[in-house]
Amino acid sequence: MNQKKESFEGTIYDLNLPDNIVTKLKSKELIKIEDILLFTEKELKSLKGIGPTTVNVLKLALKIKKLSFRKEVKEKDPNLHIYKEAINKFLGWKIKEINYGSELRVAKRVFDLNPKFLDIDLGFKINSLAYFLTFNGKKTLLQSHNTVNPVAVREIVQNSNELEEYKLGEDIVIERKKSIRDFLNE
Repeated sequence: MNQKKESFEGTIYDLNLPDNIVTKLKSKELIKIEDILLFTEKELKSLKGIGPTTVNVLKLALKIKKLSFRKEVKEKDPNLHIYKEAINKFLGWKIKEINYGSELRVAKRVFDLNPKFLDIDLGFKINSLAYFLTFNGKKTLLQSHNTVNPVAVREIVQNSNELEEYKLGEDIVIERKKSIRDFLNE
């Protein structure tokens, strides 16, 4: 363990970096190697004046010393278990045939539309959760629960090209006026 700690000690001068990169790091007060190791690559690139080239050169110099930047830790989505449950519920009949990653992304979008979509009983099998992103799928989401994202409702109303199933009033037949061409063709 002492060997690891010793390898962290040192300054940027020990890395044999080009002068322009040393100047950039000094301007950000990053002189000790241990200070640099506290950053991820992305965080270093976001510092003004330190671009991808500087980070790549620094990365190579650290690699020679058998060191590396801090690794980025991705946070897990707290609703991941819900997405997986949705995939198993609606697509469990063909689980080996689906693209699990894309279905997870679609499940996240459907969850954003209606967090209670797991309670829906369709009564038929679907091939993908993308069904819920279609007009009929969104309509199903609306009919099943009152708590739906208002953006989704607005989208369904705007995209609704279907006529009502019942008819109000009677059709009016309007005779088209003759155009000059129709008059001459007679």
